[in-house]
Amino acid sequence: MGRKGLSDQKKLEFFHPPMWARCIDEVEKLSRLEKKDYKRPPWRLILSKEKAVDFTKIEQLLPAIPLLEECVLKERELFWFLERPRPGKKGHKASFWVFFSKEEAEAFFKDKGEVPLDFRDEEIKTLVAPDLKAYLSQVLGEFPEQSPNLSALLVRLTRYMDLVEYYLAEFGDEFNPLIQGKLADLALKETTLLKSALEGPDDLTGRLKVLYGVVFRFFIDRNEVETEYLQKITEAAKEARLKGLNLAENRLQKVLA
Repeated sequence: MGRKGLSDQKKLEFFHPPMWARCIDEVEKLSRLEKKDYKRPPWRLILSKEKAVDFTKIEQLLPAIPLLEECVLKERELFWFLERPRPGKKGHKASFWVFFSKEEAEAFFKDKGEVPLDFRDEEIKTLVAPDLKAYLSQVLGEFPEQSPNLSALLVRLTRYMDLVEYYLAEFGDEFNPLIQGKLADLALKETTLLKSALEGPDDLTGRLKVLYGVVFRFFIDRNEVETEYLQKITEAAKEARLKGLNLAENRLQKVLA
């Protein structure tokens, strides 16, 4: 698909939560329908006829990122079914299985020795792809305006800008101004805190680099003078850092005015 720049880990951290929320929805519907509690059975994703992984663990899903990404973008379907406990078979517990094709899942079960009785067309359901636009709207609507770690919030918001470009480019005019507004507000708060902390003992290097990256990317004119002044934020001397922070503060205040 030609999408580069974001790590597979970051992609999964974005779209796995709404995908997992779909699973929870299916569990709740099935529990109500059958009047049973199906919250305990594990969810497993079949990767191949030899291997299945825990669908709740992002690090285990990394090998499947290309296919999962296609599912999120509605270019491929994802399926699931519930393997129910088998009466009279000791130790046989319920499990939810997720897979990309019936043929691959059947090969996996045959390789393990036995195809579950519940593995039938009428029991196999489609796991509906999450609505990423609605999910991001919810995330941004609930995004905190303050935190003891403003730098981490700036990193998260910057990542959302990248994810909009990846997955929701057609909604860029809707999301980008909203995210940039939140970035400017938090960056100004962080600038104020950093200026007051310059005389203190704390190592501010990491926070200063994050702030520099945000302000340089979104909020300054890319002329030689402003670029040179802003870069002072990342220098070691306190006087240089203060000059860079003053420029950042000035530009952020203009954005928010």
